[in-house]
Amino acid sequence: MKILHRKLNLKSNYNYFKIETSGLSRDKDQIISISFILEYSDEVINLSIENLKEEEKIIKEFYKICKDKEFITFSGKSFDLPFLNEKYEFYIGDKIDIKVIDLQNLVKKYNYIFKLDSFAINYLLRNFDVVSEDKLIKGIKNHIYFKNFVEGKSENIDKVSENNLDNIENLMSLHEKILYELEDKLTLEIPSYKFKICEVNLIGNTLEISGTSNYIDEYFNTNEFYTINLGEEFTVRINTRDLPYDKDDNCYFVMKNYFGNIKNKSNLKSPDKILILYYKNHIFENEKELLEFIIKRELININ
Repeated sequence: MKILHRKLNLKSNYNYFKIETSGLSRDKDQIISISFILEYSDEVINLSIENLKEEEKIIKEFYKICKDKEFITFSGKSFDLPFLNEKYEFYIGDKIDIKVIDLQNLVKKYNYIFKLDSFAINYLLRNFDVVSEDKLIKGIKNHIYFKNFVEGKSENIDKVSENNLDNIENLMSLHEKILYELEDKLTLEIPSYKFKICEVNLIGNTLEISGTSNYIDEYFNTNEFYTINLGEEFTVRINTRDLPYDKDDNCYFVMKNYFGNIKNKSNLKSPDKILILYYKNHIFENEKELLEFIIKRELININ
C-alpha cells in the first residue's frame, strides 16, 4: 500500500472522501485508491494499491481512521459507500459505519433553485465553475491507467492517485460553492432580522415554508390566505388555488391583489392577476418574494 500526502493552503471545515475503482461493477472491479481529508486538517491523504492483493488493506486503513464520521461526497450514497460496503462485507463480513452527505442529492433537492439539466459530477463541476472543460478528470482515464498498471506499468497507479487527490480538492470547492449559493438564495434579510429557509413543500393546496430566524419572540397569526408562526423557528402556510396550466400539469397560485400586487419574479408566463408558486416544481423566486411580503407585513402589524 502506498500513502501519499498533499498539503493544502487552508484547513478543511468538513470531512471529505472519494474512491477510485477499476470499473463500475462492485462484483468484478476493485477499489484501487481512496483519498480523504478530515475536518480541521490541511492535508489530503491518499491510500492506493501497489499490487492487486492490496484492496483489503487500503479499505481497512481508511476505515480505521474514518470510522463513525460523517463525510461529504460527490455521489457517496449511490456509489462510494455501496462499493465500500460490498468490499468490506466480503473481507470482514460487516458494513462500513460512516455517514455520507451526497452533493448530487443535495443539488437535486434544491434544483428549484439551481435549475440544472443534469446532476452528473462533471456537469456540476463545470456549472459551478470549479474546473474548466479541459481540466475535468474523466473516469475513463483511471480505467486506462489501471489496465496499464495490470500490464506492468506500475507508475500508472500514481496517476490514479493524483487524480484522486485532485478530485478531493474539486469536491471541497464544489461543496463550498453550493453552500454559498444556497445560503444566498435561502436567506431573507429583513431590517433587524434574518430568516433562513430550510424546507419548502407543497402539501395539497398548502405551500409550507419553514426555517430558522433570529426573531426571538413568539408570534402567531392566521387569516383566510395564510397562517404564520414566527420565532427562532418559523413556519408560513400559504393557501393556494390550482388550475390546469397545460394539458398535463396544474399550476398553484395566489391572487396578487391581496399581496400588494406583488411582482412575478419568474420567467414563467402567467396572467397579470395571479402569482404562480408551483408548476412542475417550485417557482422559488416567486415563493421567496411572497414569503418576504408576508413576513414584512406581519412585522409591521406587530410593531
